[in-house]
Amino acid sequence: MDICCRLPDGNNKVYLYHCYLIKILYKLLFQTIINKVIDKSRLKDLRKANPDRKIVFCSGCYDILQSGHAVFFNQCKQYGDLLVVGVGRDHIVTELKGPGRPVNSENNRVHLVAAFQDVDFAVLSDTELLPGKIDFKEVIENLRPDVFVLNQDDSGIKEKRLLCDRLGIRIQFVSREVPEILEPTSTTRIIDKINYAYRAPLRIDFAGESNLNYRGLQQKLLLPAGRFQLSFCVMSEEINSDQGVLMELRSYPDNKLLASSEPVLGNRSWSRIKQEFEAEQPVAAYVQLRRYPSEMFNNILSGRLWIDEVSIEPIKPDRLTKLSKATATGH
Repeated sequence: MDICCRLPDGNNKVYLYHCYLIKILYKLLFQTIINKVIDKSRLKDLRKANPDRKIVFCSGCYDILQSGHAVFFNQCKQYGDLLVVGVGRDHIVTELKGPGRPVNSENNRVHLVAAFQDVDFAVLSDTELLPGKIDFKEVIENLRPDVFVLNQDDSGIKEKRLLCDRLGIRIQFVSREVPEILEPTSTTRIIDKINYAYRAPLRIDFAGESNLNYRGLQQKLLLPAGRFQLSFCVMSEEINSDQGVLMELRSYPDNKLLASSEPVLGNRSWSRIKQEFEAEQPVAAYVQLRRYPSEMFNNILSGRLWIDEVSIEPIKPDRLTKLSKATATGH
């Protein structure tokens, strides 16, 4: 590590002494982080050493740490005395998030999580992913925390509840809300923002009266029967229509609406819009940009729109099964 420090008296011995102290300080500061990273095999001892203290556990990928994670850890710490955070293994994160993830290695991520003030210990989670996105079964069985904190919109609530009920662990739900001083964000949004800074997406400028359907932007395709997800990334500036601009997928040639995205209005930073839909039988279809008549603005539309990464992908059968089970149980 290169240390640059200058002293007014120019004394070289004092300079070297101060540099030596600074290096020691850096080592001591990082050692406190290292000491907070605990191996899974030591979790039983941690529980035995703290019989009268309430231990809280939470788990996640924590790939690119951001303000939402800091708020979440702070929420978790409110429910106990010690907070232990499980950090997902690299291959588990890839399975959950897809190719290109994680951005940071598991060893880096677990030490970064340990650096948070509200986190008392960080541990790498299991190497196996179970139904309900559970990659911490061994961790939670060894730790036996008093409280397991979960986001209220978690997609594996049923399976996690069954595990906690079996171990006598209370589940505490929290929201993803952040204080007004912070801008809500996510790891995916951060990655998209970085990626799109160096991309050349399609730009569309609206000025005055224009057609309702932008047929020059249509893309035709053939879809087999099944359930799919329409996805695209978008950014807008000063789109001044009360109806906005949206992406539609329609069958061809009968023009039946299969999917419609949320409308894009006003100013919007880069974000991804997703819409699920079902094709009951094989169908020819086309995706197009569209706006509906606007009485407020006399059908005049102005502003700028950027579009990138338009895709239609099938939803995996295992995900459909989980969604249907969750719907049936009310979670």
